[in-house]
Amino acid sequence: MRVTFSFLNPEGTLSHEAYPRIFGIVRELFGLEYFPNFKEAVGTKYLLHTSNASYEYMRPFFFGDTLNVKMWVADVGNTHFTLQADYVNDKTGKIHGKGRQVIVYADLSGRPQTIPEEMRLLLKAAQY
Repeated sequence: MRVTFSFLNPEGTLSHEAYPRIFGIVRELFGLEYFPNFKEAVGTKYLLHTSNASYEYMRPFFFGDTLNVKMWVADVGNTHFTLQADYVNDKTGKIHGKGRQVIVYADLSGRPQTIPEEMRLLLKAAQY
């Protein structure tokens, strides 16, 4: 992903608010890649609520930099799982930031539910 003007702050670096936005985009792509029928099921059969999110900023990205987000499953619990990500500068290979989200599997009313075994197996296969 290229750092464009829409992601910059007045200093000309990747804005702190861009990290969660980018994490969200990659999280959706992760779901589409790892979960069969994700597009059809999320929001109609179950919900994935973010219960906690944190981001660590280590060094800036600048306009035109190419960043790569490496995402993986860090933990799988009974009703939740944790996704972590490194924001890597493609040119230097250095990690510029880190992100973490704890995601709760819930029914359509928002009540936490046990993660179905099929999904749990897929999450564990992506665990690092």
